[in-house]
Amino acid sequence: MVNSFIQGAISRSNRNRLLFSGFLILVVVGAAVLSYRYLFNFVRGPFPVTVEQIETISDIESHQEYYVTIENKDVFDSSYYYYTESGGVETITESYLIMLLDEKILLIEVDGSVDEDDLPISYTGSLVPIPERINREVITDIVSEDDRLEGLFLPYMLDASDFRGSGAIGLGIGGLALLGGLYGFFTGIGRNNNPDSHPIMKQLAQFGDPTLTREQIDQDMGENHKQFQTLHFTRRWLINTGSGTQITRYGDLMWVYKQVTQHRTNGIPTGKTYSAVIYDRFGMVITINAKEEQVEQLLETIYSYAPWAIYDHSPELVNAWNKNRVEFIAQVDQRKAQSGAQKIA
Repeated sequence: MVNSFIQGAISRSNRNRLLFSGFLILVVVGAAVLSYRYLFNFVRGPFPVTVEQIETISDIESHQEYYVTIENKDVFDSSYYYYTESGGVETITESYLIMLLDEKILLIEVDGSVDEDDLPISYTGSLVPIPERINREVITDIVSEDDRLEGLFLPYMLDASDFRGSGAIGLGIGGLALLGGLYGFFTGIGRNNNPDSHPIMKQLAQFGDPTLTREQIDQDMGENHKQFQTLHFTRRWLINTGSGTQITRYGDLMWVYKQVTQHRTNGIPTGKTYSAVIYDRFGMVITINAKEEQVEQLLETIYSYAPWAIYDHSPELVNAWNKNRVEFIAQVDQRKAQSGAQKIA
């Protein structure tokens, strides 16, 4: 294919798609590598452990199997817990239990409140370093009441809260991101190998033979023409080269208007932004942001190319476009036909 505007647009689109998709794949793979230890436990755990095995762990942060289940009847309520208060009502969020091992003591954090007269003997959770806050507010206080416990608490605790909940959400998001990245990557490769399958070429097919249309656009873009920001006014085509590539014919312009957006901070008006919004018969929307005076000038320029389009905005027009577009387009086509008849006369 000879170097051309359309070829360049397709090449840029494919390149950006491949770069973004590749980046997305790398992010997901990188996150999986960094989270390997958690994923290993998520998939393979919980691992049953004995009292003896718990006591032999020297460095919990490097210990591979940390999502575990341990059984021991020597479990007691420490009477320490955290709570929230709302409307004078206390809600216990975490409670702390003490499990007596052979030579050490394991602190267990469970969600909600506990019944000290009916404590389970089996607990499943993740072995994690004891946070400084808990060490200071729970363990230190317990030891201060009985100095015989000094040095007996393990430097890690069993967090018996939901281990897989957040991981399942993360895996779902990561899986979708990976699928999206792979789809985008292989789609980009396919479009590189077959440029005619690119959406730009499918867009051109709306106007007839896409090959002939492409030749027209390449020719027009190679000629001198008006341009406003990324919007090109060629001899036969209106082309936006902003985010992606949008192409339409002047004869297909249906609805054009100025959009004003009022911005507020804490309810106080802080300024306005202005846009020219352009619709064609196929539902494509081109939005160009600019200063108010520039938007007005842009609308005048568009009018000089497509005077038959509707240059207004109202709830009635929005409703007509959204709910009865066929009739909307028919009315604009009638205006265009009348405009052509007047020129001939």
